[in-house]
Amino acid sequence: MPLKADFHNRECLVPGKEGEIISKKGAVVDREQFERMKDEYYQLRGWDVESGLQTKATLEELILGDIAEELEAKRFLS
Repeated sequence: MPLKADFHNRECLVPGKEGEIISKKGAVVDREQFERMKDEYYQLRGWDVESGLQTKATLEELILGDIAEELEAKRFLS
């Protein structure tokens, strides 16, 4: 589905590669490329790639063990 404009950014203006302002109105994202980038994003942050959820190990590494316990109880951890 093509990108649609919104009230605040009718032309879908974004910075281009060289810093110039370009319009992405009507642009379509390649699904396979998006999925690869999303998986890489999750992996770089130590999240579970399959579910997109944070892992207990990553939260504990960030000294957020207490948060990990709460999320685990609510099944929001992988």
